[in-house]
Amino acid sequence: MSVVGFDDQPVAQWFDLTTVAQSPSRIGREAGELALSLIDDPGADRERHLVLPTHVIPRTTTAPPPAPRPEPQLPPD
Repeated sequence: MSVVGFDDQPVAQWFDLTTVAQSPSRIGREAGELALSLIDDPGADRERHLVLPTHVIPRTTTAPPPAPRPEPQLPPD
């Protein structure tokens, strides 16, 4: 089993937790810009979505899956 967190909080380093890092400052900036665009133009697209970059910081809580086990062989009749 592997465990992955998000936001790469400092506690993730303490537990050597693999995390998905994202930029809180960029998220805040983009959210503010979206809010201002709705204030400035009430007819602006309210369904607009942004996808911001993230990246994985691998640590010791993730590993590759185990190798497949060989099928058990039944004894011949």
